[in-house]
Amino acid sequence: MNHSNGWAALLTPPLPGAVSIWALRGSGVWRALAPLCKPVHGSDFSPNVLPASTRLARLAMPGDQHGDEVLVVPRSTDPVPHIEIHGHSGPELLRWHSEIWRAAGLQLCSWQAFETWQAPDRLAGESLQALAKTTTRRGANGVLVQQTRVRTAIQQIMTLIRAGESSQAFGLLESMVAGHRVARAWTTPWRVALCGKPNAGKSSLLNALTGSTRAIVSSIPGTTRDVVRGTTAIDGWLVEFSDTAGLRESDDILEQAGMNAGKTVANQADLVLWLTENIDQSGIPHATNQIVVVHTKSDIRPPSSSHSHGVDVSAVSGQGIDALLQLIVDKLAGNANLLAGAVAFSSALERSCQRAILDLSHNRTEEALTEIGTWLSSGPEPVESSFP
Repeated sequence: MNHSNGWAALLTPPLPGAVSIWALRGSGVWRALAPLCKPVHGSDFSPNVLPASTRLARLAMPGDQHGDEVLVVPRSTDPVPHIEIHGHSGPELLRWHSEIWRAAGLQLCSWQAFETWQAPDRLAGESLQALAKTTTRRGANGVLVQQTRVRTAIQQIMTLIRAGESSQAFGLLESMVAGHRVARAWTTPWRVALCGKPNAGKSSLLNALTGSTRAIVSSIPGTTRDVVRGTTAIDGWLVEFSDTAGLRESDDILEQAGMNAGKTVANQADLVLWLTENIDQSGIPHATNQIVVVHTKSDIRPPSSSHSHGVDVSAVSGQGIDALLQLIVDKLAGNANLLAGAVAFSSALERSCQRAILDLSHNRTEEALTEIGTWLSSGPEPVESSFP
């Protein structure tokens, strides 16, 4: 089969829906596709000339009397033809579309690979992918602002390296890496683990923090066995809360497995909320990550039970919930100055900065230039993938 005609990528989700959008790009795209698209009105398309405007057409296999009515939307002809096909959607119909593209000699690729390839450079493509992952206005604004800042920073870093000022370039790269811990919450939630002894109110607090009823609430200790997760946004920051099994001595194999899973989640978390309804602080574990002590059930505790260490909350009355949410953001967002300059807003960009830092630390200036310079170069050609 001839795969030299170009690429096809589905830009909309491969799910049941009203409309699908396919992007097609390549030197032979229109020449291969024109015979499969018949205008509903007017003369047939010329395989050598893209239509000048959007046209309604019927897309079908050769000799097939039935097809899908689509809009043929020309996007550009320079440097190569780029068109979109707006059709109907649904898993089977989309699979049929993909078969037509293959019959036309097109290769299928993911929308991420397609956007990176057709974007002005790799950084622009990465920004589009990050922007698509944002679910809050803060996240979207952050990515849009950082695309410009990072571009300027990369140009400055390359200039400094070429001028022999590697130490200054090193500092800029370190700043971009440091800001990633905060900026990643624009697209990937911070992980917060709810830990404590059985019946400390973890499940009730998870429901209160996420505004849902994800976790089963019971007065019977040990109800939670599996890790239950819920994601929300706090002041525009994505946060994933994990309700873990209560920690206690137990001979129950399933309960032990649940506690071990909870410990793993806690060790991997960005922040641990240690829940307790007692004033005794002796049970609080020592961990390398941050811990916030949360005194639960404040609605049924005597007024004299006040604590200088920790936060008082009630999942029933809502007392202290807003204060706890703000404390979580303060702990995780940290120093706002980290976002004042350019930051690595994606994991791929952060890893690239880390590699450039390593190169500079070993005086490999040319390697560092190549590593960081790839972000201002054209993205790689897509890799063929199967239809989802």
